[in-house]
Amino acid sequence: MALALSAVNEVPFVRSPYIVDLMERAAQYLKNGLSINLIGPPGVGKTTLALTLGHELERPSVFVQGHHDMSTTDLVGGYRGYRYHKAVDNFIRDVVKVDERMDSNWTEGWLSLAIKKGHTVILDEFNRIPTEVQSILLAILQEHILPVSRIGHTQTIPVHPQFRLIMTSGMSDQTGIYPILEGLIDRTVTISLETLDEQTEVMIVSAHSHLPLEESQQIVRLIRHIRYQTPSRRRKSSELVVHNPSIRMGVALGIMLQAEGWSLTRHVLPTNFSQIVKDLCGPFSTITLKDIEGFLVTLSD
Repeated sequence: MALALSAVNEVPFVRSPYIVDLMERAAQYLKNGLSINLIGPPGVGKTTLALTLGHELERPSVFVQGHHDMSTTDLVGGYRGYRYHKAVDNFIRDVVKVDERMDSNWTEGWLSLAIKKGHTVILDEFNRIPTEVQSILLAILQEHILPVSRIGHTQTIPVHPQFRLIMTSGMSDQTGIYPILEGLIDRTVTISLETLDEQTEVMIVSAHSHLPLEESQQIVRLIRHIRYQTPSRRRKSSELVVHNPSIRMGVALGIMLQAEGWSLTRHVLPTNFSQIVKDLCGPFSTITLKDIEGFLVTLSD
């Protein structure tokens, strides 16, 4: 389902030097009519960045969440339901005239509307959309038209000059991911967000938890250590993905420290803090309690 956006939600958006540089490049691409694809693992901030970029274009935006059941009808439009009309003429008592009609209702797709009106489309988790549906974008990005087939005829909708497309994609090793068409890769600017720099992560934790930068830095040091101890890989037996904790874990930990009055810098922590950290890492992390406790000792040095 497509949602019209009037403004980005009121959440902290960090503009570290890394993010500012990335946004400036992306804004240049969009200004010159190019489409962009932000690719990276979960929790790295792809959706927030896409929404912010769309908002700063100062054009109406449509946010769409990609999913496996998305069809060409959702994007382009299609016949949905029928309208039945019946008129009975009994003006002359012995003569009855009946006029019956059944018409199909054509419903415009969200992509058709955005292309006609020059809106910005933010297509989140693009590679969760089946490949045959992805192919619709090829004509848009290459020929600047959208073919629409109706009963008895085919029309083409020209792409509005101000139409822009911002996509986000997960990593290829995630579950439920379709391969991106090679033709689309050639026609979009792909920006990798696989990792954030340490300064950006510290600023994100601080902005969301309202902790000082020094305290946030200790949290980021902890989660970055856990990432190094938990290499990303897929368990072939269960098809579960062992993934690194994202910055979301750091934000959650920061919120808890702020709410409970705990501190890594002042060494004010509950006795079960290592278990709390392990819980926040998720069930598929390979980090051990002993390793967490060992690293906490280094923070106190």
